[in-house]
Amino acid sequence: MIAAIAAVVSWSGVAIFKRWAHRHQILDVPNERSSHRVPVPRGGGIAIVITVSAGIVVVSGNPSHAILFAWLAGSLLIAAVSWVDDLRSLPTVTRFLAQSAGAIIIISAAGPLPGIGTPAVSYVLTFMWIVGLTNAFNFMDGIDGIAGGQAAVAGVAAGLVGFLRGELSVEVIGALVAGASIGFLIHNWSPAATFMGDVGSAFLGYSLAVVPLLSKGSQSELLLMMICALWPFLFDSTFTFFRRLAKGENVIRAHRSHLYQRLVQTGASHASVALIYVAIAAIGSAAGAIAIHDTRFATLPLIVLPITAATLVIVVTIRERRVTDSHHPAYHES
Repeated sequence: MIAAIAAVVSWSGVAIFKRWAHRHQILDVPNERSSHRVPVPRGGGIAIVITVSAGIVVVSGNPSHAILFAWLAGSLLIAAVSWVDDLRSLPTVTRFLAQSAGAIIIISAAGPLPGIGTPAVSYVLTFMWIVGLTNAFNFMDGIDGIAGGQAAVAGVAAGLVGFLRGELSVEVIGALVAGASIGFLIHNWSPAATFMGDVGSAFLGYSLAVVPLLSKGSQSELLLMMICALWPFLFDSTFTFFRRLAKGENVIRAHRSHLYQRLVQTGASHASVALIYVAIAAIGSAAGAIAIHDTRFATLPLIVLPITAATLVIVVTIRERRVTDSHHPAYHES
């Protein structure tokens, strides 16, 4: 019920936002790196921010719980700075400082993720996990439907673990994220009538990253589930980063070499690529759920996730070679 209400509220909010954005010319004008050809309203993800934030306050009465309040404060700080960035581009350092502050706020309230080394190491890795995933969602929000679809699957996955483990805060936030993302996705599916913008992608990345910290006793299970559900974004971002680093490229410069972008460049539609990433996320989530439910299958994600990653790389490589061969003179002569 919570997810359904969130979907309706988000869908309605985006519809209102689109009219406002057109009136005020809050539009994403195409450039040489764009995947769209006409100006499209950007920042529609603000409806997700409002829906999820208001929803948690309404459902819980008030976010008096220290950790929940820290999540709300950190996520709204990041969303606010990202919204300004959508209106007028901000320096990278400004965005990073906001993301760092958001990470510090939640870590100060909840502590670091458990079981990942010494206390000092765990604090550093937790900080890197939160800031890294916040940025990964931003980087990966480059074609219609991909970020909304990923967030919807991850929200369902988080909500499921919260429900099974009796973690009400996690269950509610998972349901709100899933519902709000689906409502937004209706406007964002190819061809998109609005873009999420940094305000939505950064908010979702941060919120999903801190889900394990909202748990009272299921942090390890939720961390595993988030890694499994967010595997497409985590792998694509990491793989592309090291690939560019190995090629001597400037890794902080804007580019179009993510695996999902390379698929589009080979002629795949936005809808088909978004569905591929949703499918990988769903497969990862299923592997995570099975591993959590039955310890006999605890290593299943270690098998499933690399296979899906390798398959994605192989598919991209094959499609690129076919495109290259189709433009080679020998191909046409044969």
